Amino acid sequence: MFSFRSFGQENLTEKAKEKVKEGFKISGFLSANAVGYHVSGIPNRREPFYWIFSGNLNISFLEWSIPITATVSQQESDFDAQLPFNQFGVSPRYKSVTLHLGYRSLNFSEFTLAGNMFLGVGVEVAPENSLVKVSAMYGRFARALNERGAEGFNSRLPAYERWGYGSKVTVGNEKREADLIFFKAADNLESIDRTLADSVGLKPQENFVLGINTRQQITEKTQINVEYALSAYTTDTRNPEIVLDKFTYANNLGGIYVPRESSQFNGAISGSLTYGGEMIQLQVKYRRIGPEYKTMGSTFLNNDLEDITGGVSWRMLKGKINVSTNAGVQRNNLDDEQLSSMVRIVAGANIAYTVSNHLNLNASVANFNASSQLTQFSANTLSPIMRDSLYYLQVTNNASLGANYSVGEGDFRNVLFSNASYQDASSNQGNNTTFYNVNAGYQLNYVPADFTVSTSFNYNDNSSEQVRNKSFGPSLVVAKHFFKRSLKCSLTSTALYNQLNAEKAADIYSTKFMTAYSYAKKHTLSFDATYVSREAYTENNKSFNELRAGILYSYTF
Repeated sequence: MFSFRSFGQENLTEKAKEKVKEGFKISGFLSANAVGYHVSGIPNRREPFYWIFSGNLNISFLEWSIPITATVSQQESDFDAQLPFNQFGVSPRYKSVTLHLGYRSLNFSEFTLAGNMFLGVGVEVAPENSLVKVSAMYGRFARALNERGAEGFNSRLPAYERWGYGSKVTVGNEKREADLIFFKAADNLESIDRTLADSVGLKPQENFVLGINTRQQITEKTQINVEYALSAYTTDTRNPEIVLDKFTYANNLGGIYVPRESSQFNGAISGSLTYGGEMIQLQVKYRRIGPEYKTMGSTFLNNDLEDITGGVSWRMLKGKINVSTNAGVQRNNLDDEQLSSMVRIVAGANIAYTVSNHLNLNASVANFNASSQLTQFSANTLSPIMRDSLYYLQVTNNASLGANYSVGEGDFRNVLFSNASYQDASSNQGNNTTFYNVNAGYQLNYVPADFTVSTSFNYNDNSSEQVRNKSFGPSLVVAKHFFKRSLKCSLTSTALYNQLNAEKAADIYSTKFMTAYSYAKKHTLSFDATYVSREAYTENNKSFNELRAGILYSYTF
């Protein structure tokens, strides 16, 4: 029996299925790479063979987006390291909510959590028109190494397992907003054998960081950014607990952080004022990172420094000339506990001139001064000889000049290029060096055959009061596309001749061949091989022959 109702329901069901089908998409790539290595004459500079598989899968469904990443390598078992080579992660997003699972990284700020990789979970909630945005994470930043690695490639010291968690709350809009951040990380004392840890002087550590950032749009073209963080860092959590006279808030954090005898408290602040006009841009930056400031959320961060820098850039002649200048000063020893303080001053300028559609010129100059100053304590207590050894002054000047000339718009296109650079460094302790580099070359592109050949000559001269090292030599690059650009081949050959104090030191020859074939815009198979041969003529150098070859397959969908 025919029914208009059933017909309508079937029609709606088909439309729903069609909508789901249109909204469901899968994209990504997969790659497999294998590399072999062999050398004779010197010790291996890398493993003889390694392989790696990696992939990226992105699933889209209506308002869902699910990116998945994974990396697998044999180095996971062969290489004794805190950070794993085998990594996997997924970050599903629905509307304004993103969930992170597996090996992921988040960036709260430079002085708190600054992109360190962790294994765990994270979440970001960022509604488009909301005044409040939140992100949080919890995970393992380092896995335990409970034994000493073997000598060579696998040489690693024991390490504690390290876990951490943190959160960032952002309040405001695009023109005015502020972040409140906290981050905590600590080593697990029970994760490795205590006798092993004591044998290498390894101590379990703990870190708690509070941070606040603000970004303010003062005018349409003027913006100010400020970031401040205070870090409490304990270098040995086995020390007894103490009660602080300063930073008394740390005594009331409960289980989040416990002050101990080895706890240190340091602050870091940075700020910038930026003006961005149509023809001119200005920026002033200030940064101060306290002595011993550390955060477990950053792999590397310089501390005990204060600097202020400024820069101006502008355009002239309808954008044909672009000029930029910058200057700054930096000092260390902020708490006057070192024997001397270092002051660095840098200034530079760069100009780029588009003379015509065929000719481009660029030039730059820079000056860097570094000087030390004795603290009052060391000036009064050290002997004259010691005071003279601590005083240091160095001046470095840099300059460069480059030109690029292109001609031809038909079958033949030619490019001539040249670059020259100069550096001179001198100090009161006699460490004076001068460096020159000149590079010039020519490139020809024959368009109908999709063929390119380029040749260049490179010259380096590095001299000091005792040693003069010169190197020079030519290079040649030939590249050709075949089968409507689906196959690309290139060959690069370089010769470099070294001289030490006018005596022949070494001749280095290198050749690299690369080919890549693409099929249906989805499959790519490539192969590359590099051969390096060095013939040494001095005792300090060794002759060797080195070969590296690799094959890579990738699939894009």
